[in-house]
Amino acid sequence: MAKLRFGIVGGDKRQIKLYESLVLDGHLVHITGFEDYSDDIKNSNLKNTLKNSDYIILPIPISRDKKFLNMPFSKNKVEISENFIKLLENKKVFCYDVGSLLSICKNFKKINLYDFSQREEFVKENAVLTAIGAIDIAIKNYGKSIYGSRCLVCGFGRIGSALATLLKSMGAVVSVSARKIDDILMIKSCGCKAILTSEIYKSRGYDLIFNTVPSQILGYKELKYLTRNSLIIDLASFPGGLDKRSVEQLNLRLIHALGVPGKFFPESSGKIIKNTIYNMIWEEDL
Repeated sequence: MAKLRFGIVGGDKRQIKLYESLVLDGHLVHITGFEDYSDDIKNSNLKNTLKNSDYIILPIPISRDKKFLNMPFSKNKVEISENFIKLLENKKVFCYDVGSLLSICKNFKKINLYDFSQREEFVKENAVLTAIGAIDIAIKNYGKSIYGSRCLVCGFGRIGSALATLLKSMGAVVSVSARKIDDILMIKSCGCKAILTSEIYKSRGYDLIFNTVPSQILGYKELKYLTRNSLIIDLASFPGGLDKRSVEQLNLRLIHALGVPGKFFPESSGKIIKNTIYNMIWEEDL
């Protein structure tokens, strides 16, 4: 690929690794929002980064409060405003989840936005990293071996499927919940016990529960048979898939693990983002 001009605005450690990887590939890369990370990162101010870049990469998630860009390594705040939108005009802007951006400001429709959140190569590889990270969390906090443990995976999407496969390969007794009959049949064909999401309350005795469903499906009725030794790992985006009041009433252990790939595997995650963006540039000749 010819030398291109990229601008990275905010984000976590995966954006740092993305920056380093793009530089190694020979591109001109400006970066903003990492003043508190390391002196090795040469930060530019926002206007300079946007002015000298043709391709802009926004953070994941774009914002945590629907007002300012997600910039955890900077004391500066960039408001997602009309002024910010104007700075993006005539740029090609890559982001994760266009819908969340449009929910903040509809005028983003005027910008050339390219959403990589639904790209197959990104979703598949990101799901595997999330599943591996979730199992790492379980190993560090559960206190027992995964082998022989009774595990429930809620949801059979990309992450749920990857989790079920990895847990089964580690010798766990795996049950998976799903809403669709097609998924139920697929779960059975993978050698796992299949449970309808609406009937989770009928099953009991789990040591580990991994939730991947971004809506509340686990309340008092579903959780009351768990013991205090059980561990629940919620991988779903905020607010998660559990009734927090029920978790407190039952005195259960819950870890809400957000942004697993960025926290556990920033270098691998950064390369996935980079390769996905490369593919989008090649395919559309942006």
